[in-house]
Amino acid sequence: MRSAVLGFVVLCALCVLVSGVSAHGCPPSPHLCKVTGGGTVYVCEEVATIPCVDGNGECLKVTIGFNAQPDKKDGVKGHVTIVFHDGSGTKVQEKVTSLLCDCDLKTATMQWGDSDYLFVKDEGEGPGIDVITLRIDGTVYEQVGDEYNDNVQFHYCK
Repeated sequence: MRSAVLGFVVLCALCVLVSGVSAHGCPPSPHLCKVTGGGTVYVCEEVATIPCVDGNGECLKVTIGFNAQPDKKDGVKGHVTIVFHDGSGTKVQEKVTSLLCDCDLKTATMQWGDSDYLFVKDEGEGPGIDVITLRIDGTVYEQVGDEYNDNVQFHYCK
């Protein structure tokens, strides 16, 4: 939670400096939440006239599983598991170091490293309506067209 509060303080300081508004004009303080789920995202690159290709004319598929929640020491516990389906078999497991939640919008951002993050939005029950966006090593992976296979669950948010 300390990293979430620090992130909020920095965000609020930037809000005041950039917009010249008082601190009460800054975003609301971070909420506590437990969020779990998983899904499929893609990275697509346009080559010649064929959109979304990886050499085989396909988008690069990435599957993700995640969980995050506050721990008992004012920190965060959880992990993100990422599997790249590009023939390499690469599997990455990262420890979540920061968790920012918005209970009203039912969104959460999990972060690790300097600039890698996973953004999720729970749009309710039903197939393919939740949102997942991943940024890792400078590349953004997101849902493409009707290729949705995501499930985000907020177990609590306060």
